[in-house]
Amino acid sequence: MNRKLFSKIFVLWRKIHSYHLSIFDKKGAALVTSILFATVIAVGALVATQFTVQDIKLGERYTQTREAFYIAEAGIQKAMNYLNYDENGDSPGDAGEGFTAVLTNFESDHSAVFNDFEFGGGNYTVTVKDNDDNDDDKTTDVDNTIILNSTGIKDGRSITIEAVIQNGIYRNKHAITAGGDFTIEGDPTVQGSLGSIHSNADVVGVSTNVEQGIFAAGECDQGCQSGSISEEIPLVDPGDFSNFASFILTDNGNITDAAGEDVDIQENQLENWHFISTGSFSGWELDGCSGHGMFYSETDVSLVGDTGECGVEVVEEVDPEIEGASECYDLAIFDKKKGGTFGGVFYGGLVQPERRNIYGDLIYDNSIQEQYYGA
Repeated sequence: MNRKLFSKIFVLWRKIHSYHLSIFDKKGAALVTSILFATVIAVGALVATQFTVQDIKLGERYTQTREAFYIAEAGIQKAMNYLNYDENGDSPGDAGEGFTAVLTNFESDHSAVFNDFEFGGGNYTVTVKDNDDNDDDKTTDVDNTIILNSTGIKDGRSITIEAVIQNGIYRNKHAITAGGDFTIEGDPTVQGSLGSIHSNADVVGVSTNVEQGIFAAGECDQGCQSGSISEEIPLVDPGDFSNFASFILTDNGNITDAAGEDVDIQENQLENWHFISTGSFSGWELDGCSGHGMFYSETDVSLVGDTGECGVEVVEEVDPEIEGASECYDLAIFDKKKGGTFGGVFYGGLVQPERRNIYGDLIYDNSIQEQYYGA
C-alpha cells in the first residue's frame, strides 16, 4: 500500500519536475529570442540613423546643385536681355550691332553684371565665345551663331550652362517663297545660286527658266517637284519698319521721311511714284525706275512697267497684307494686283505670306545671297 502510494507520489513529482523544466526551457528560449530581437532592433536603428544622415547629406547636395543651376540660368537670361534690348527697353540690344561686335565688346561692356555677380545667395559668371563656324577665327562671327556660358556657384557647388544663341534674322532659301498657292503665267526667269521658287501650298504653271527648280509642299499641275517640306516664313509687324524707312508713302498722297517731313522728289529720284485711285486699285504705283531706299507704304503698292535695276524696297501696311524688308537696298515686294507686266531685273528675295501670282515675264535674279525679314 505504501509502495503504491510512493510510486504515485514519485510519478507526480516527475510530472511536476518535467513541467518546471518545460516552463524553464520556454522562458529561456523566449529570453534569448528577446535579447536577439532587441539586438537586431538596435543594429537596425544604427543603420537607419546612418542612412538618414547620408540622405540628409545627399538632399543638401541636391538642393545646392539645383540652386547653382538656377543661378547659372539667371546669368543666361541676363545676357539674353542685353542682347535683345537696349538700356531704354527698345529692341534690338547688343545683337543689333552684329555678333562680331558682341564677341569683342559684350563681356567688357557688362562686366559689372557678368563677372562673379551675386545672385540668390550665390554668384554667376557669364562668358561669350564664337561657335565652330569653320573660319578658324574665334573673334569674327560668320554664321550669326555664338555660345553663351554661365557658371552658377552655390555653397561650393558649381554648375555651368552652355547656350547656343542664333541671331533672329531670316535667311531666304529661295528667290521666291510663297506661303500659299503660287501661279506662274508667262515664262519668268529666276537666276542665281538661290534661283528657285517654293510654295508652301500648290504651284500652278511652270517656267523653263528657273535655274534651281520649282518646289511645292502641295501639288504641281506641271513640271515641278511636289511634296517638298514646307518652309518657315517669319511673321513681322510692318509698322516696325516705319522708323527705319527712307521714305514713307502716305495714304494721303504725300512722300515724307521717317520723321514726317516732306522730301525732295527730284533729288531722290521719286518722280515715277504716283498716288492714284482708279477702278479697283487705290494706292501708290511705281511706273519705271526709282531712287534707292526702303519705302514704307501706308496703303497698297503696285509696280508696273520696267523698273530696271533700281532696287526698291517696299513695305506695305494694308491689303494685300504683305510685309517685308531687306537689310540690303534692293528687295522688291509687290502686291497681288492683277494685270501688268514686270520687266527688268529684281535682286534679293521675295517672301509672300499668301497666294501670289506672277503675270507676264519676270526676270528675277538672286545671285546675291542676303538676309531678309518678311511675312
